[in-house]
Amino acid sequence: MIFTLDLPPGFNDDDTNFSKPCWRGGKNIRFVRGLPETIGGWEKLTEDTLGGVCRTAFYWNDDDNRDNLGFGCHNGLWVWQDGDLAEVTPVATAASGAITVATLPSLDQTFTVGSQVFTFKASRASAGQVTLGGSVNACATNIAAAINADVATVSAAAATNVVTVTADATGYAGNAIVFVTGTASGLTFSRSGTLLGGYTFSAGAIDGAGGSGYGTGAYGFGDFGEPSSEDFFALTWSMDTRSFGELYANPRGQGIFVWNNDTSEPAVGLDNAPKQCNFIIIPDTDQIMALGCTDTNGNFNQSCVRISDSRLPTRWAIGTDSNAQQFYLSGNARIVGARKVRDRVFIWTETELHEAFFNGTEWTFDSRGQGCGLAGPNAAEVLGGVAYWITPELQFYACALGGEPQLLPCPIREGFVQNAAKSQNDKIVAAALSERFEILWQYADARDGFECSRAIRFNATLPPENAWTRDEIPRTAYTNAVPSPVGVTFDGQIYWHERGSSADGQAFSWSLETSGLYMNNGERHAQIKKWRPDYVQEGAVNLNIYSRRYPQDDERVFGPYVASRGKKEVSVRASGMMLRAVFSGNSLPSSARFGKQTFEIVELGAR
Repeated sequence: MIFTLDLPPGFNDDDTNFSKPCWRGGKNIRFVRGLPETIGGWEKLTEDTLGGVCRTAFYWNDDDNRDNLGFGCHNGLWVWQDGDLAEVTPVATAASGAITVATLPSLDQTFTVGSQVFTFKASRASAGQVTLGGSVNACATNIAAAINADVATVSAAAATNVVTVTADATGYAGNAIVFVTGTASGLTFSRSGTLLGGYTFSAGAIDGAGGSGYGTGAYGFGDFGEPSSEDFFALTWSMDTRSFGELYANPRGQGIFVWNNDTSEPAVGLDNAPKQCNFIIIPDTDQIMALGCTDTNGNFNQSCVRISDSRLPTRWAIGTDSNAQQFYLSGNARIVGARKVRDRVFIWTETELHEAFFNGTEWTFDSRGQGCGLAGPNAAEVLGGVAYWITPELQFYACALGGEPQLLPCPIREGFVQNAAKSQNDKIVAAALSERFEILWQYADARDGFECSRAIRFNATLPPENAWTRDEIPRTAYTNAVPSPVGVTFDGQIYWHERGSSADGQAFSWSLETSGLYMNNGERHAQIKKWRPDYVQEGAVNLNIYSRRYPQDDERVFGPYVASRGKKEVSVRASGMMLRAVFSGNSLPSSARFGKQTFEIVELGAR
């Protein structure tokens, strides 16, 4: 008798082992056109490593047609541009030095204090300017007063004809612009400008607690046995680009920074932007949308949305000459993240999904669903006009443009929920792999610790595909990129994915197992005598067979049986009433595209 494995695509282990014929599980497998195959291998993007734990990776192509990758780490910002990896973290510098005032300053005269460069510029007279006076000592005193009035992070003091200037550690390396107006006989000194951005980047946590309550606080916070009164999150980033190709980046809970595509220069704070923000996104209108941010009154509001002018990203003031805007989402829940869905923006709070739409004049905001919030800032992704995400309750959801949020049944969710590391939802990172039409979620599995170590993969093609599978490749960040997806390890190594059939030149491991299958409807024992492999393969495919008489019996194991490339038939000697098969590979290279696996079986009679 010939027995052929003909099982529906995807894994299903939420039911009992013998409840229905299916693929029970495995690792590093996907389903394409209904049949299983191994995922692609990976190779290093660069020998250099990031200097921190990366939670967010972002790909874009700039105006010079260069491929760029941004990497947001717990302690800084890195970029990869056409083969070069560079740190572009905004640098906070403390610097001090002296300026000797010998004469009245001239137009465009500069002086440098540490890494801070100050420039004297010409401007129009205005109220509040300081008259320099006729002596150099008076000039020095007034220059010091003007600097102190101008820039909060710079102090200046005058003694005789020397001005001592100190740039505080909260300032940035950059230009502080000081304006000079008037004539030589009546020169005045006006306040203007700031140290670029006016706020600093602070390194964040590698791990998080994710919610208030006993045991959720960071070590050393609060009294023993007391619940934490604040949330503690692993530091994630949000990144996006405008049409000009520069990178805008926001470390969660901090300011907005811009990097102008020059690897020799650090990112700088974005002038006039909200000083605190939980997430940014840039829709097709080229406006920067700050979500969960400091409002126009200077107060942080977790449900506030502020939007810059489309023509000038440093213009956030609301007025008739600008389409800048401010809005408070209904429900007053904390905004977690957002994604662009064609011409709309989906915004998730902890409990709701909102949709933003630009009507040609302003943005409007509508609630799309309740009880379907976002688990973490990077736990959502969009593919084919449909958003896919994980909720704080670890449910899977999908919402098409113009539709309503729908619960997405997952036949392997039970194991995911049982093993997901507690309070580490902010580490979940979703990626859309457009070539395979898949959504991938990396997450921290408690069986491996508190770091992202495993992934759930969903094939988003129309039913009956909709296949769910698992990976066991530890990546803390992952993004779709050109020419291949990119993933990052905990120790900062960056890899191209879906390349070749090896694990960066080492053996690639995969496995695939069936559920328990009844032979002859469970009435008689059967013996498998031969296995006829049907593969497109690299490396050997191994087969182990496990047999039982009853579902609760201990298993007997037969094998491994090895099918090398081109092998037509493999002799097998495995018997039982109930059998399950486990296929695997671990070689260099190693890959397999499954066809129909057939077995020659003979009845042995009941025993």
